[in-house]
Amino acid sequence: MPPKLHPGQRGLTLVLASLGLLVCAACADNAPAEPATRAVTAPPAQPTLYATRPARTTATPAPLPTPEPTPDIAALTTGAHYAAFIGDYARAIELGQRVVAASGSEMRPDALRMRLNIGRWQMDAGRADAAVATLSSVVADLSANGADSGAELPGAQALLGRAYALSGDAANALAQYAAALAAGAVISPWLHVWLGDAHLDARRPTEAIPHYRASLDAAPTPAQEFARREKLALASQLSGDFQAAIAQYEVILGRAQLPAYRARILWELAQALQAAGQPEAAYQRMNELTANYPKTPQAFQALQALLNAGQPFDELQRGIIGYHNGSHVAAREAFRRAITRYPERANDVRYWAALNYLKLGSVPDALRNLDQTIASNPANAPATVVALGEKAKIYANVGDAANARATFERLSANVPRGQASASVLFDVAQTFARNDALVAEATRAYETAEALQFDAERGPEALARAAALQYRLGQYAKAVTTTQKLLARYDRSPQALLGRLWLGKAQLALGDLTGGMETLQALAQQAPDTYEGARAAELAADPDQPPLSAPFPSLGSRMDATGQEEAEAWLRGWLGLEASANVRDLRADVRSDSRFIRGSELWRLGFKLEAREEFEGLRAAFGRDALAQYQLALFFRDIGLYRSSIGAADTLMRLSPAKTPSALPAFIARLLYPTYYADLVLRHAQEFGLDPLLLFSLIRQESLFEPFAVSSAAANGLMQVIPSTGREIHTELNWPPNYTTADLQKPYVSVRFGSHYLAKQRRFFGGDLYAAIAAYNGGPGNALRWKERSAGDPDVFFMAITFDETQRYVRALAANYAIYHRLYAR
Repeated sequence: MPPKLHPGQRGLTLVLASLGLLVCAACADNAPAEPATRAVTAPPAQPTLYATRPARTTATPAPLPTPEPTPDIAALTTGAHYAAFIGDYARAIELGQRVVAASGSEMRPDALRMRLNIGRWQMDAGRADAAVATLSSVVADLSANGADSGAELPGAQALLGRAYALSGDAANALAQYAAALAAGAVISPWLHVWLGDAHLDARRPTEAIPHYRASLDAAPTPAQEFARREKLALASQLSGDFQAAIAQYEVILGRAQLPAYRARILWELAQALQAAGQPEAAYQRMNELTANYPKTPQAFQALQALLNAGQPFDELQRGIIGYHNGSHVAAREAFRRAITRYPERANDVRYWAALNYLKLGSVPDALRNLDQTIASNPANAPATVVALGEKAKIYANVGDAANARATFERLSANVPRGQASASVLFDVAQTFARNDALVAEATRAYETAEALQFDAERGPEALARAAALQYRLGQYAKAVTTTQKLLARYDRSPQALLGRLWLGKAQLALGDLTGGMETLQALAQQAPDTYEGARAAELAADPDQPPLSAPFPSLGSRMDATGQEEAEAWLRGWLGLEASANVRDLRADVRSDSRFIRGSELWRLGFKLEAREEFEGLRAAFGRDALAQYQLALFFRDIGLYRSSIGAADTLMRLSPAKTPSALPAFIARLLYPTYYADLVLRHAQEFGLDPLLLFSLIRQESLFEPFAVSSAAANGLMQVIPSTGREIHTELNWPPNYTTADLQKPYVSVRFGSHYLAKQRRFFGGDLYAAIAAYNGGPGNALRWKERSAGDPDVFFMAITFDETQRYVRALAANYAIYHRLYAR
């Protein structure tokens, strides 16, 4: 029985036909039970190893018992590639084997290519030993064919080398990589990297060194160059050549910018210096690390190394590093020593000691340190202002509103003008806003912060937050005054859009329907691609309608040739090209770039991560070339590298006169906001009663449609499900069989899991989609706290979100949703 439709789902069954695409019947066996009517969107060619994505085919009637029908090799090939595209590798392998069996000879070119695909899919399925067997036979057959197989053999050897490496057989991996290199494979820089890795796995670091060196000049991106230099440094250290390792780390430090990465390299360099017998130079680097990057784990390691070596160390900095790295008892002792040794730095010591006592759960000790600072400094001294601010926040966090209020009044009475004081008041306001008893004081703190000479970024934010709190308190006239002040002082600030949204809401709340609607309609027209503009459009259409609740659409406006021709005419116009100029096909200078050549071969062979590195380097190299970006957006779309396609389309937009999605031709806007994997999205939108365009919006925000995306928090796949949540969802769905975390990178699993989890959060929050998507990113417990402060107002909820990342997430989802509806709904 099909699932019951959500009330807003009228028209969703039309969605399944209006995209004009068919379901791959060959993939249905291993998919969960779904409604019979299914469809897929129209990305052009999708990623396969040796062919563009085949056209979808419908199921054929069951054959008569006799005669035995001739297998439809094209249909089987289509099904195999599509199954691999959605991550159903077991089905892909099965269909691929049927293709080979039906080919008549395993040596036919199409059969050989399919056998290579099968080996790749076996690796993707975690079956490295099976891949070794498959690819070994392919390599043997290609080798026996001699010159007739010369073009395919190096790639097959590289794949076999990867299979051996995954199975833990470094010696045979080395042999296959070396054979591919000797055959002149175009991916030779990567073969050098893999040979270096295999030598390290085989505990032969000296042999790894020349391979890593040979790969350096062809590194496609700075990040990839740094990674190769790190490997070269490691191999050099293991070989006993510490000076060579030191040289590589120094090169990286001369160019790397990210603080966390620099901290790690400084620690590696310090260790190499110690191993080289240069302790003083090592201590110098350790001190540099602890001084500049105290929050990092490497700073804590360096601190321990310095102390173990008997090196003198500043006790205050020792305590700060311990505080940031969770060593709070040791930090407490360091601060106790510091207050004795450095009386002239007592303010700083007591500040950090107070924060550390809070981590230890001792509020009285924290307050004692702050009170000592307040007592020993003038009332308007910076240290007093900071201490009063921290004290006010502590009282608010422990629920002591009376003392929080009194401390705030004392702070307000003596705070001097300046950025530092404004920052203190802003932080107090942020904390007070989380306590219902202190919302009025939070409003005053925001306004005071802005008045204390705040900068042009946080000043308007302070006023926007003040207006939102005034609205929450029912002080609508004050909210109008505050937003008008914001617009008068900071009209060019991005926060001015937020101010206009709250101005329109406050006007409506005061009964000024004409003024409120005019404000909201103007905002919707001014900034249609933003959260504020999208929300204003929703409110102007129906102030009582919840956000993200447009009627489920009948999807239309497919990317047809007419739209592409119109977009290309627009492109020729502002680029000053002749009307007959070919702007669609990749230019010769792009195709001849070594990064394009290597990336294309890597992608063909299924080395997707490495191919992406090459293609991203290529995209960066043509970063100021709008025509190349358009052509690359099409190329990346056609091979299935969707993240890079979207990135190229975004660069094109920024280089163009349009600057915003709503100003772009629709064809290019759809490259920027695509509907890939639509068969999966539409299927599970129907299963869980969700708007498919909301799911597209979420996937775009989570992964930019990259199925192998992995975040720093270990979130995986198209919908970025973390492993613990994946296990929870698997238990609830009892699907798929034999589930492992690796399944999260399979699109057919990821989309169903993410859709289930979003629908689960929507149910938990009574249909509130803002709360549901906030829970998807920030966790349901946090979203529940934010919802409790919102009194049912979705815009108050948005402002109540205390995680910057989650608020940015909700902001982006709302904007994406509006853009997707404008581009695809009908």
